[in-house]
Amino acid sequence: SSDLDFPTHRMALHVCHGNHLSAHGTAPKNFHHKSLEALSTVNAGLLFLDMCTGERDDINKLRSLSDYQKVGLGFVSPRTSEIESEEKLIVLARTAIEVLGFSRVLLTPACGFEPLALARATTAQVAGRKLASLAKASSLLRSEYCT
Repeated sequence: SSDLDFPTHRMALHVCHGNHLSAHGTAPKNFHHKSLEALSTVNAGLLFLDMCTGERDDINKLRSLSDYQKVGLGFVSPRTSEIESEEKLIVLARTAIEVLGFSRVLLTPACGFEPLALARATTAQVAGRKLASLAKASSLLRSEYCT
Protein backbone atom coordinates (compact mmCIF):
# COMPACT_ATOMS: atom_id res chain seq x y z
CA SER A 1 0.00 0.00 0.00
CA SER A 2 1.26 3.49 -0.82
CA ASP A 3 0.35 7.02 0.21
CA LEU A 4 -1.51 7.33 -3.10
CA ASP A 5 -3.94 4.50 -2.36
CA PHE A 6 -7.41 5.75 -1.52
CA PRO A 7 -10.31 3.71 -0.22
CA THR A 8 -12.87 3.02 -2.94
CA HIS A 9 -15.53 5.04 -1.13
CA ARG A 10 -13.28 8.15 -1.39
CA MET A 11 -12.73 7.82 -5.14
CA ALA A 12 -15.12 9.53 -7.56
CA LEU A 13 -15.23 9.85 -11.32
CA HIS A 14 -17.18 12.33 -13.45
CA VAL A 15 -18.19 11.14 -16.92
CA CYS A 16 -19.28 13.92 -19.22
CA HIS A 17 -20.17 14.17 -22.87
CA GLY A 18 -18.04 17.29 -23.11
CA ASN A 19 -18.88 20.91 -22.55
CA HIS A 20 -17.92 21.64 -26.13
CA LEU A 21 -21.31 20.29 -27.17
CA SER A 22 -23.85 23.06 -27.43
CA ALA A 23 -26.85 20.84 -26.81
CA HIS A 24 -27.62 17.57 -25.13
CA GLY A 25 -28.69 14.67 -27.25
CA THR A 26 -25.57 14.92 -29.42
CA ALA A 27 -23.45 12.34 -27.62
CA PRO A 28 -22.25 9.29 -29.55
CA LYS A 29 -24.86 6.55 -29.99
CA ASN A 30 -24.84 4.02 -27.13
CA PHE A 31 -22.44 6.22 -25.13
CA HIS A 32 -23.81 5.08 -21.77
CA HIS A 33 -23.91 1.42 -22.71
CA LYS A 34 -20.25 1.44 -23.77
CA SER A 35 -19.02 3.61 -20.90
CA LEU A 36 -21.00 1.78 -18.19
CA GLU A 37 -19.37 -1.51 -19.09
CA ALA A 38 -15.99 0.05 -18.38
CA LEU A 39 -17.17 2.02 -15.35
CA SER A 40 -18.38 -1.13 -13.60
CA THR A 41 -14.71 -2.17 -13.32
CA VAL A 42 -13.37 1.19 -12.10
CA ASN A 43 -12.28 1.33 -8.47
CA ALA A 44 -14.44 4.38 -7.74
CA GLY A 45 -17.21 4.36 -5.19
CA LEU A 46 -19.02 7.34 -6.73
CA LEU A 47 -19.74 7.99 -10.38
CA PHE A 48 -21.12 11.31 -11.63
CA LEU A 49 -22.92 10.72 -14.93
CA ASP A 50 -24.21 13.21 -17.48
CA MET A 51 -27.75 11.93 -17.99
CA CYS A 52 -29.12 14.79 -20.11
CA THR A 53 -28.65 13.07 -23.44
CA GLY A 54 -31.28 11.31 -25.45
CA GLU A 55 -30.35 8.17 -23.49
CA ARG A 56 -31.31 9.52 -20.09
CA ASP A 57 -34.59 7.66 -20.07
CA ASP A 58 -32.78 4.33 -20.35
CA ILE A 59 -31.80 4.16 -16.71
CA ASN A 60 -31.91 0.35 -16.77
CA LYS A 61 -28.39 0.40 -18.21
CA LEU A 62 -27.21 1.36 -14.73
CA ARG A 63 -27.81 -2.24 -13.62
CA SER A 64 -24.39 -3.12 -15.01
CA LEU A 65 -22.61 -1.01 -12.37
CA SER A 66 -21.00 -2.67 -9.38
CA ASP A 67 -23.14 -2.91 -6.24
CA TYR A 68 -20.73 -0.75 -4.22
CA GLN A 69 -20.92 2.18 -6.66
CA LYS A 70 -23.15 5.14 -5.85
CA VAL A 71 -24.27 7.23 -8.80
CA GLY A 72 -24.70 10.99 -9.11
CA LEU A 73 -27.29 11.32 -11.87
CA GLY A 74 -26.96 14.60 -13.76
CA PHE A 75 -30.52 15.18 -14.90
CA VAL A 76 -30.24 18.99 -14.77
CA SER A 77 -28.68 20.44 -17.91
CA PRO A 78 -26.35 23.45 -17.86
CA ARG A 79 -26.74 23.68 -21.63
CA THR A 80 -30.35 24.85 -21.79
CA SER A 81 -32.40 27.56 -20.17
CA GLU A 82 -35.31 25.16 -19.61
CA ILE A 83 -35.98 24.68 -15.90
CA GLU A 84 -36.38 20.98 -15.25
CA SER A 85 -39.59 20.44 -13.28
CA GLU A 86 -39.54 18.83 -9.87
CA GLU A 87 -42.06 16.29 -11.17
CA LYS A 88 -39.83 15.28 -14.10
CA LEU A 89 -36.79 14.96 -11.83
CA ILE A 90 -38.76 12.85 -9.34
CA VAL A 91 -39.96 10.46 -12.07
CA LEU A 92 -36.40 9.99 -13.36
CA ALA A 93 -35.04 9.57 -9.83
CA ARG A 94 -37.70 7.02 -8.86
CA THR A 95 -36.80 4.95 -11.91
CA ALA A 96 -33.13 5.06 -10.90
CA ILE A 97 -34.04 4.18 -7.30
CA GLU A 98 -35.96 1.12 -8.54
CA VAL A 99 -32.84 0.00 -10.39
CA LEU A 100 -30.12 0.92 -7.88
CA GLY A 101 -31.84 1.44 -4.53
CA PHE A 102 -32.32 4.73 -2.69
CA SER A 103 -28.96 4.70 -0.89
CA ARG A 104 -27.03 4.58 -4.18
CA VAL A 105 -28.75 7.49 -6.01
CA LEU A 106 -27.67 11.13 -5.83
CA LEU A 107 -29.31 13.90 -7.86
CA THR A 108 -26.88 16.38 -9.39
CA PRO A 109 -26.55 18.78 -12.29
CA ALA A 110 -25.04 17.15 -15.37
CA CYS A 111 -21.98 19.39 -15.08
CA GLY A 112 -21.08 22.67 -13.49
CA PHE A 113 -22.55 25.81 -14.97
CA GLU A 114 -19.31 27.79 -15.29
CA PRO A 115 -17.55 25.79 -18.08
CA LEU A 116 -20.06 27.21 -20.52
CA ALA A 117 -19.22 30.80 -19.71
CA LEU A 118 -18.01 31.55 -23.24
CA ALA A 119 -21.14 30.14 -24.85
CA ARG A 120 -23.48 30.59 -21.91
CA ALA A 121 -26.78 28.82 -22.34
CA THR A 122 -27.90 29.73 -18.84
CA THR A 123 -27.68 32.81 -16.66
CA ALA A 124 -26.89 32.74 -12.95
CA GLN A 125 -30.60 33.28 -12.29
CA VAL A 126 -31.57 30.30 -14.46
CA ALA A 127 -28.87 28.15 -12.86
CA GLY A 128 -30.24 29.07 -9.44
CA ARG A 129 -33.78 28.09 -10.46
CA LYS A 130 -32.52 24.80 -11.87
CA LEU A 131 -30.67 24.01 -8.64
CA ALA A 132 -33.73 25.01 -6.57
CA SER A 133 -35.86 22.56 -8.56
CA LEU A 134 -33.24 19.85 -8.01
CA ALA A 135 -33.11 20.60 -4.27
CA LYS A 136 -36.91 20.49 -3.96
CA ALA A 137 -37.10 17.16 -5.83
CA SER A 138 -34.35 15.76 -3.57
CA SER A 139 -36.17 16.92 -0.45
CA LEU A 140 -39.45 15.35 -1.56
CA LEU A 141 -37.71 12.07 -2.37
CA ARG A 142 -35.95 12.02 1.03
CA SER A 143 -39.28 12.51 2.80
CA GLU A 144 -40.78 9.69 0.73
CA TYR A 145 -37.97 7.15 1.16
CA CYS A 146 -36.63 8.06 4.61
CA THR A 147 -39.79 7.78 6.69
